[in-house]
Amino acid sequence: VPGEFHVRTMHIEQGAILTFPNPQPTPLIFRCSGTGDVNDLVFSLAADLDFSGETGTPGSTNENGLGGAAGPGGGAGGDGGFIEVNGQSQLVETVNPPTPGEFGGTPGGNIDVIIPAAIFVARPGSGGGGGGSFSGENGINGNSFTSVNRGLSGVGGRPVADTLGFNLTGGGGGGGGGAGIRRQPTTAPPIVNNGGGGGGGGGAMMVVADGAVRLVGNINLDGGVGSIGVQGANSGAGGGGGGGSLVVRASGNLEIGSTAVISAVGGLGAVQSASATTPMSSGAGGDGLILFETNGSLVAPGSV
Repeated sequence: VPGEFHVRTMHIEQGAILTFPNPQPTPLIFRCSGTGDVNDLVFSLAADLDFSGETGTPGSTNENGLGGAAGPGGGAGGDGGFIEVNGQSQLVETVNPPTPGEFGGTPGGNIDVIIPAAIFVARPGSGGGGGGSFSGENGINGNSFTSVNRGLSGVGGRPVADTLGFNLTGGGGGGGGGAGIRRQPTTAPPIVNNGGGGGGGGGAMMVVADGAVRLVGNINLDGGVGSIGVQGANSGAGGGGGGGSLVVRASGNLEIGSTAVISAVGGLGAVQSASATTPMSSGAGGDGLILFETNGSLVAPGSV
C-alpha cells in the first residue's frame, strides 16, 4: 500500500530526515509488529517531522495566486481567480474562476465587470477554509454599499476526519479567492487584481505498534495559511487549509515526552480588508485530529 510501512521495530533518531514524494497523495502509516513483548519499545521518534500544508501564494495584477501543496493525504489549496483585460480595447478577454480546495473550502466569486471607481467598486469574494476534524470557516465579504457588485463568499469545507480515527485523512484545502477590476479615476485604464491562493491541508500520520511507543520529537500537521490577492479590497483572499490527523495506537505504554510538540491546527485565513465598514477575509481551516490509544499507561508531559 503506498505510504504504508511494515516493520518489526522503528526508531527515528534526532536529526533524521524522512523523504517522500512531493506531494505524497496518501497518509503515512507505520505498522510495527514488535518483539512479542508489549513492554518492549518498538516505535520511537526523536526527529522533527513537518508534514504541514504549504501557504498559498498571493495574487498580483498579472498572475493569480496558486494554492499551497498539501501534506501527505491532505487536499491541495485552490487557485485564485484570474482576469485579463485587453490594454487597447479595455475589454475583458479572459476570465478564469477561482478553484475550490481539494475536498475542502469553496472559492470566492470573481467580479469581472469594469466599473468606474466614481460610481461603484467591485468586491470579489474570499475562499472558505478547508475542513479538518472540524468544519472550516466561511469567507467574509461585508461590503454593504456595493451589494450588486459583491462576489459570493466561499463556504468552509466539511469535517473530513472522524473522531475515532478510522477515516485517516489529511485536512481539506482552502478555497481560492476571487479576482476583480478597479479603475480610478473613471478615465484611467482598468487594473486587474487577481485572487489569492488557498492553503494546503495538513498531512495525516498513523502509528500502530504491538508494544511501547515513545515520542520526544516534534510532529507538525498544520494546515497551510491562505494568502491575500492584491492588497486592498478589489480582490479576494484564499482560505486556510484544514489541520491534519495524527493517530497513535499502542498495545504497550505510550509516552509523549516533555520535549515533544504535536500540532494539527487549521491554517489561518487572510485579511483582505480590515476596514470596519467593509471587512473582507477568507475562512480559517478547521483544526485537525490528534488521537492516542493504548492498552498500557499514557504519560504525556509534552505539548499537544
